Amino acid sequence: MNNDLPARCPDCVIRILDRSEWFAIPGLVATARLARARGLSRLLSSKFLAGQEIGAIALGSTIFFRKLDHFNLHTVVGIAFLAHELK
Repeated sequence: MNNDLPARCPDCVIRILDRSEWFAIPGLVATARLARARGLSRLLSSKFLAGQEIGAIALGSTIFFRKLDHFNLHTVVGIAFLAHELK
């Protein structure tokens, strides 16, 4: 797994996820930004505050990934994980 995150969702993922039956806001997937959890986002997604293990947290239009091994857009699980955070 590459630890580098793209700044935005790749076009192939946008085409898969950007469906009106899944997301009420057209173009929502294309506006999402991706980043590694640091600072406040890392604290908010910590087991200490959340009470459980959290792989990512969405704050505004940015999804902060705490566990980069969950972010693998080459697998169905990785795409489902991203879709969960977009919801």
